[in-house]
Amino acid sequence: MRMSRRAVLHGIGGGVDYSYTGTYDSYGDASQGYLVLKTSGTLSIKGKVDLCLVGGGGKGYNGYTVAGSVSSWQGGGGGAGGFVENHLAQALNGDFAVTIGAGSTVQGSAGGQTKIGTSYTANGGNSPAARQVSVTGRGTSGEGANGGYSGTDATPGEDGVFPWNDTVNFASYRVSGCGGGGNNFSNDSAPGGAGGGGDGGYRTDGEAGTVNTGGGGGGGGTYGSSSSPSPKSGGNGGSGVVFICWGYNHS
Repeated sequence: MRMSRRAVLHGIGGGVDYSYTGTYDSYGDASQGYLVLKTSGTLSIKGKVDLCLVGGGGKGYNGYTVAGSVSSWQGGGGGAGGFVENHLAQALNGDFAVTIGAGSTVQGSAGGQTKIGTSYTANGGNSPAARQVSVTGRGTSGEGANGGYSGTDATPGEDGVFPWNDTVNFASYRVSGCGGGGNNFSNDSAPGGAGGGGDGGYRTDGEAGTVNTGGGGGGGGTYGSSSSPSPKSGGNGGSGVVFICWGYNHS
């Protein structure tokens, strides 16, 4: 059964009773299944489950230009992916406020925290606080291109990870990819990491991190002529997500 709606939904799976007031998807059956919580809400749950929380992604930095000095142009660095926190065999019984961390929309500010109640938290990914540089959080984002005609290309964002490091059952849910760096006057941009990382902008704004992956935004590129430069904006981070599963062996 698969659901995604803003209503109170109820289910029983593997001895787990649950309802959730936010938007979510449900998969599997009574012996084995999982939930993907996409928006904030209240989780009512009783049973033993594995949890994976992903914080919101960091924002990419804007490209930088100076009229008459293309050697000074720099692409923006990408934002880091949200932190990923795994918790195994958690016996839950009660109502829990769930917050899905927002992706960062402000240069230099980390993405939002993803929380289940007061006991489970995943921090948001870091955002560059200066042009061209990368940042490190769950992974490392890409650097922006640097140095005009004879400079260096941007670097790619680090690939993301899988919930509970389960590459078999959750291969389609790679998360926390980091943003790639943006281009400068004549050097290339770089892609974001697999798992929602935004590509660095090539003469464009950086790509946003993918929603519900905690992916970092790509760095902004640069465009225009020496006399009429046009710096582009870094991409916003992608929102976080929560995974809850039962019946899988993640020990």
